[in-house]
Amino acid sequence: MASRITARDIEHYLALLNKAIGAPTEVYRRDDSGEYVRGEDNRLVQNPKTLCLDWAYGGVRLCSEAGARELSGRMTKREMYQMLSAMWSLLRHIDPDGTMREEASR
Repeated sequence: MASRITARDIEHYLALLNKAIGAPTEVYRRDDSGEYVRGEDNRLVQNPKTLCLDWAYGGVRLCSEAGARELSGRMTKREMYQMLSAMWSLLRHIDPDGTMREEASR
């Protein structure tokens, strides 16, 4: 029997990916005192590079720009976990110049 995938499992890989791409792990910006930053229209200011999850209708999708840009279709938690896990595995084997590391190509 397969183990249960939780939101925490998925969020773990999401945090690793955000750190790997140099993005903040929080979707919305905070000031030095820890308060959320608001724009002129009084809406929260986003961290645009940050990857985030949109949970709805019994599924989850990968987004950026606080959900404004959809990066994946809606899928089950298990499918999202597998996708993020694969993305993390790939990023671990690529050098900053974009080439594949020798040990990964075997």
